[in-house]
Amino acid sequence: MKKILILAYSVFLLGYALFALAEKTQPLGTEIKNLAEEAKYHAKLDRYNVFYPLGENKAYKRGEAFAVEDFENGNYRVLVYGLRPSNTTLSEEYLRQNYGIEFYPIARCIVSDGIIGGAKGYNAKMKSLLKEKYGKDVFKEAETVERESE
Repeated sequence: MKKILILAYSVFLLGYALFALAEKTQPLGTEIKNLAEEAKYHAKLDRYNVFYPLGENKAYKRGEAFAVEDFENGNYRVLVYGLRPSNTTLSEEYLRQNYGIEFYPIARCIVSDGIIGGAKGYNAKMKSLLKEKYGKDVFKEAETVERESE
């Protein structure tokens, strides 16, 4: 009986020590919260994540097709990746307010040839479609507005 009590007490102390160590290392629930935020971010990007494993040329073509589809559905976007400024630029805000064009992140800092190619193809096609729709280059217009405000 004495051996059982000692064994039970030892298991209890070991469990308590591990729990205390885990609490000090990272508050309970933080990892779950971080994973949930990461999942939300990636769920939003899932459509464009198809670019990741593709070669640049194939992704470029797929990007063009996505741009046509988005344009037809009234989703005017410029796909961006990498580290972005915390605030939107004046030209980005101008395009959003005046033309409903959203700057849409599809990847963070780690990108592939497919992400780069897909964004290039998408953006080239979308800009062409928007130029045709509005009869002018709204991106140059936005750059001019930004330059004039400086």
